[in-house]
Amino acid sequence: MKRSSRFIALAAWAASALSTTPALAQSSSEDAAGAALGIGILACYGVLFLVLMAFFIWWIILVIDLFKREEYEFPGSTGSSKTLWIVIMLVGWAVGFLWVVTPVYYFMVYKKGPKPGTGMKPSAPSGYAPSPAPAAPSAYPPPPSAPMAPPAAPPAPPAAPVAPEPYMTPPAPPAPPAAPADPAESEVPEA
Repeated sequence: MKRSSRFIALAAWAASALSTTPALAQSSSEDAAGAALGIGILACYGVLFLVLMAFFIWWIILVIDLFKREEYEFPGSTGSSKTLWIVIMLVGWAVGFLWVVTPVYYFMVYKKGPKPGTGMKPSAPSGYAPSPAPAAPSAYPPPPSAPMAPPAAPPAPPAAPVAPEPYMTPPAPPAPPAAPADPAESEVPEA
């Protein structure tokens, strides 16, 4: 039973579709104008889509350029130009103003400044000179710039004062007795 009911439903649908085909084949001038208007609107949407995609691709190229640039490569850099431009470009993307921020960045930064990575540093900074970083405190003394010499010897102690010479010198002590030449003679006979 199920097969026959499906077949009947399919046959009824096909009969109704075939019976309305001659009516759809007939067209009037109003239908043709409506179709042309619909195609024209779709074409405008297509062109608008292509323009917006071109702006988005251009924006991506400029964001890549923005992240590659060093701070000194921004024209008239104030020390925070890169951060400011990153915020402007990302907020412009989030809000939907790519068509505004992209040309502004292009003409104010991309065209005026050197290309990133060319190694062209400005000869004289205009308005911005980064201060040198303070030296970090170290627990160890800095290495000597030249080899150190050994410390000098301490000065010699002062000499003892010289006693005045007496008018008479004391006599020399007596000389010890002479040792015998033959060791056998030095023995004393025993008694």
